[in-house]
Amino acid sequence: MAAVSAPALIVQVDGTPGFPPTGIAGLGVVVRRAGGAIIRTTCRRIAAATSVEAEYHAVIAGLALLLRHYPGTPAR
Repeated sequence: MAAVSAPALIVQVDGTPGFPPTGIAGLGVVVRRAGGAIIRTTCRRIAAATSVEAEYHAVIAGLALLLRHYPGTPAR
């Protein structure tokens, strides 16, 4: 059985439903090296969403960021 190596990158995401009357929610993504150093961040506004929908949008944004800037790099 092959040994599993530690991921090279750690991705942290968060989404917020925002304040409904404004119609704006938000998300944020932080990419770190395994040692903890921050190497990339992004945040953006999205259409008003539930808390769960905002979190899903954040996960999708994090995966898209990984694919665009670090294709093939192990991450968690």
